Amino acid sequence: VNASSPTNDQVLAYDSTTSKWIAKEFTATVSQLDGIGDVVITSAEEFQSLVYDGTNWVNKYASTVTYVRNAEATTLTTGTVVYLFGATGDHASVKRADNDSDTTSSKTVGVVAANIASAQNGPVITRGYVDGINLSSGYSEGDILWLGEDGGFTKTKPTAPEHLVFVGVVVRATNNGIIYVATQNGYEL
Repeated sequence: VNASSPTNDQVLAYDSTTSKWIAKEFTATVSQLDGIGDVVITSAEEFQSLVYDGTNWVNKYASTVTYVRNAEATTLTTGTVVYLFGATGDHASVKRADNDSDTTSSKTVGVVAANIASAQNGPVITRGYVDGINLSSGYSEGDILWLGEDGGFTKTKPTAPEHLVFVGVVVRATNNGIIYVATQNGYEL
């Protein structure tokens, strides 16, 4: 970050020509950042955003996130594949997706991004990256993921009578693994 002598009315902005975050005069096309602490920026790249990861503001590619209500009686954990179940209040409600029936597979919406307790609201990634998933055993970078059973995913492509729903691809296969989510459903076997 090159912001050693910022002045009033300057904001932090990424300069793609110098590949650095710089202090820049506030303009109508740049929003001012107020009250952000714990900013950790590493290897910034064009089109990244500052995103709060629960501890720090970090630079990463933004995912499409929707906040939903957990309609299950138990917690939905990070990495659980979910389908649209209904609505409660101002939020769509979700349950664990399953490839055994059309009801629990055809409305697959995405992957839980952080634990969501029963009857609580939380984030589901509908397109983009979900990290913090243990993919250290049995997965490799580039593996294609399909909807499995009880909110799980599998790299084995389902066959009839199971339902075929593409979930995404393994980006990093470690105990802190990453999946790129891009659900596609509606395939009939």
